[in-house]
Amino acid sequence: IGIRAEGAKITHCLCIFEYGSDRLGLHEGKDTLAKHDIKLHVLVNWDDVLSTGLAKKYFSDKASIQILDFLREP
Repeated sequence: IGIRAEGAKITHCLCIFEYGSDRLGLHEGKDTLAKHDIKLHVLVNWDDVLSTGLAKKYFSDKASIQILDFLREP
């Protein structure tokens, strides 16, 4: 990673929203960073959005299915 070439030691990355999902096995960003020995810390991901959205009735069951379908095949 470019900034490492200048001597910086990067071991952690904080992300507010990750386009990942444990439910769907989507971890491309986390996996890519792990290959460079960087641990990703995430505040929210799609699982959190779906769980909260359904619990609070922010969107319908149909909308949640559409979101999951999109995440499987964007």
